[in-house]
Amino acid sequence: MRYRSVISLVFVLIMAAVTAVPLDAAPTFAATGFGQQWKVGEAFAPNFWGPLATARDGQPEEYKEGANGKRLVQYFDKARMELTDPATGTVTNGLLARELITGRVQTGNTTFETRAPATIPVAGDLDNAGPTYATINGSSLMAETASTETMQASQSLSASGTVGLYKGPYLDDPYAVISHPEAATHHNVPKAFCDFRARVGLASIGYAISEPFWTTVKVGGQQKDVLVQAYERRVLTYTPTNPDAYKIEFGNIGQHYYAWRYNTP
Repeated sequence: MRYRSVISLVFVLIMAAVTAVPLDAAPTFAATGFGQQWKVGEAFAPNFWGPLATARDGQPEEYKEGANGKRLVQYFDKARMELTDPATGTVTNGLLARELITGRVQTGNTTFETRAPATIPVAGDLDNAGPTYATINGSSLMAETASTETMQASQSLSASGTVGLYKGPYLDDPYAVISHPEAATHHNVPKAFCDFRARVGLASIGYAISEPFWTTVKVGGQQKDVLVQAYERRVLTYTPTNPDAYKIEFGNIGQHYYAWRYNTP
């Protein structure tokens, strides 16, 4: 009886370990280059791409310049990796934030499919009212803006899309000071995001496509003031009250994009 109990316990533990992994979890990286890029990103910052256990399997996706009009992609929590030409092995990252905000799905180097911008909250818990990607698209924050270098990021965006002036407690935060006017897109980048992007590289973040803005969102059930800015590939957030290692974060844009592209009627 004692041996049967031990065997039963082992069986329970094995089943618990198996069922802890999502049924649609990717068993491996879809390309060698994906795994290499994932390791580099995770060394820069924890959860830079998201764990393989929550990634999706590799899949062919429409792209005009790919072989037979397709390319290999793999979706992670935080991004999408792409292999358009297997002969070169060059891995790129999708312009997911730009597509979610504008509604223009890129299907080739110069070809696009038009959809409605995503009504998914860009930061915090999924049940936040906003701001959403569509909210940012409909705001003045997307307009090209003259340099405000050395000035404080002071604009705010409400869940309903109203742009105003931030009046919260972090107006004097040194990391919210504009330190880099983006010449390529004519937007202003605060020090917090400028420093982070310099460390992890432009290729995985992209250029700023909106002005930075403060908003209040629910994170883990708690309301927090967060500085947000949209870039081509990700949306970065700066939360002054977070521990240092987690002050700069990005939402699950890979999950958001997949849901918008494949699960939205």
